[in-house]
Parts: sequence; structure tokens; C-alpha cells
Amino acid sequence: MCNQIFKNISLTLCIALAFNALAQEPVKSSCSQKLKEMQKSYEQGVLATIPEALSDCMAGGFNKTEKLQAYRLVILSYLFLDETKNAQQAMNDLLVYEPDYQPNKALDPVEYTKLFNSFSVLPYISFGVSIGANQSLVNVGTAYGVGNTEANPVKFTNGIGLNFGACIDVLLYKNLFLATEATYYTKSFKSSQTILNASSLNATESQTSINVPITLKYVIGSRKLRAFLRGGIGIDLLLNATNDMVRENTITSQDDFAGPGVDMSTQRNKLNLSAIAGGGITYKLGYGFAFVDARYIHGLTNYSNAKVRYDYFDDQISNYGYIDPDFGVNNIQISIGYMYSMYRVKKKRSNFIQD
Repeated sequence: MCNQIFKNISLTLCIALAFNALAQEPVKSSCSQKLKEMQKSYEQGVLATIPEALSDCMAGGFNKTEKLQAYRLVILSYLFLDETKNAQQAMNDLLVYEPDYQPNKALDPVEYTKLFNSFSVLPYISFGVSIGANQSLVNVGTAYGVGNTEANPVKFTNGIGLNFGACIDVLLYKNLFLATEATYYTKSFKSSQTILNASSLNATESQTSINVPITLKYVIGSRKLRAFLRGGIGIDLLLNATNDMVRENTITSQDDFAGPGVDMSTQRNKLNLSAIAGGGITYKLGYGFAFVDARYIHGLTNYSNAKVRYDYFDDQISNYGYIDPDFGVNNIQISIGYMYSMYRVKKKRSNFIQD
């Protein structure tokens, strides 16, 4: 019984959809025919009836190509009827519908091109995602250790990490944007030092963090391929940090020591500030743009939590001879991504035509 009811409902829906498709087809066909008729009317100089004749089909009777042709025909009719305000409103509507629209300079009248140029179409807000790689550069301040740190200084080696982000650009003025992001980072760096001239310590620290930069972004150019510069500050929220340490005895007969990774999260400051400078290029794709972004992130704060420097004697100092130095972390990052833009159509201050 239930199966039969389900079959009847399905059949009814299929029939309704079929009738709806058949009902819409004559409308689209009728609108396409009307567009051709109005094109002939325009060529014959009969302009007054064109805007009203095409208005009913604008809501859904045209495909995209036909709708753009209809907008153009309406605008040209208003222009040659000296109905400037109506022409401006129709051009505004066209650009809202298709922000990427460009007139054909070889075919369109000068008046039409001038009207188009009297409007600006700007991406007032853009949303995007990015993925990339980064290299950490450690900047050592004051060194601490169980021996003579001047004779045996700690040496850091740059490490490679990955970053994934979500970003937002908000238009402030013309080509100037306020840009912010939330980027998930993995970072790493290595350190090595000699301990009391009897052993060597090699350590690899891995960190994960969320970086929130706030920058001003200036876009250069107006074509598909553009460049941009940025500068600002960033806040880095440390999620976790682990240090894999290996102590190798170089003189004594004692065994080497390598335990499990040491959790460094409590020995790191959770929030760290940075200064950011960078640039890149964008390429227009659809209603957004693909981009390549390169930036230098200069750490401004000490990553080491000095208050707990000597609180881990058994885990670090006794087993490895490791004592945290004061240090900052700089970063070089290269990312690729895509941003989708939402556009605002605005009439320029210098009017195209005075009524």
C-alpha cells in the first residue's frame, strides 16, 4: 500500500515538473523572439517602445547572453531618446547584474562607452582561502645554559612548516583595503649546542599556532593581472609546542639520552606580536581572483616564558642540559589562494551628462 502511494506521488511530481518545463519553454522562446523584434525596431529608429517591451522578460525570460543584449538595447534607446536618468539607472542595473561587463569599443557608440565609464565597479568585500609553506627564522636574545654559553652558544637552524588560512578584504578607499585572516600554522626549527664540552644536544621544536594578521593592502593596476603591497601587525596564538631532544655524549662513556618529546607549551608565551610586510600578484578569475602572496613576519615578543625557565629540572636540565634562551621567531611565508568578491556599483562624481 505504502509503495503504491509513493509511486503515485512520484508520478504526480514528475508530471508537474514536465508541465512546468513545457510552460516555461514558450516564455523563453517568446522573449527571445521579442528581443529580435526590438533589435529590428532599434535599427529602424523606433526606440520609444523598446524599454517597456523588454521589461517583462528581464525577470527571467532571457538567458544571460540575451539579458546583456537586452540591457544594452534599453540603454542605447534611452540615450538616443535623451532620457539620461533612465539610461544611467539601466546601466547601473546592468553592472549590478554583471560586474565584469565590458562594452565593445569597436561596436558601441561613444555615448554608450562614456556612460559605462561614468560608473565604478569595486569589490567592496572579498572572502578567500589560502594554502602555503613557511620558514621559521629564530632570533636569539639572551642565552642560558649549564655551561659557558659564550664559548658554546646555541645555534638555530631554520625549519619548514605549512599554513592554511581564511581571509577577508574590505574596501576602505579606491585601491586600499583592510585585510585580515585566520591562518593555521605549523612551524619548526632546530637547535644545537655543546654541553660542558662533554656532550652535544640537538633539539627540534615543532609548533602549531593560529596567526591573525591585520594589514593594509594597496592594489596596483586595473587590469586582470595586478600587484599589491601590504603592511601591518599580527597576533600569534600558540596552540602547542613539542621539543624532540637528543643528547649525545662525545667524551664520557655514558649512554646517549633521547626520551619522548618534551611538551614546551607551558614554557612558551601563548600570545606573541609580530610586524608584517609583503606583497604579491592577483589574476582575475570569474567574480574573484587567484593570488600569490609573499610576506615577512618579524616577531616582536619573546616566545620563551621566563617565569618558568628553571621549573623543569628533571625533564630538561638534568636529562639533556637544556635551558630555554630568550628568543623570537620570524617567518617567511609564501601562499596561493582564491578570493571571491562582492561588488558595489557607484556613480562617479563627474557626471556623464547633465540633464
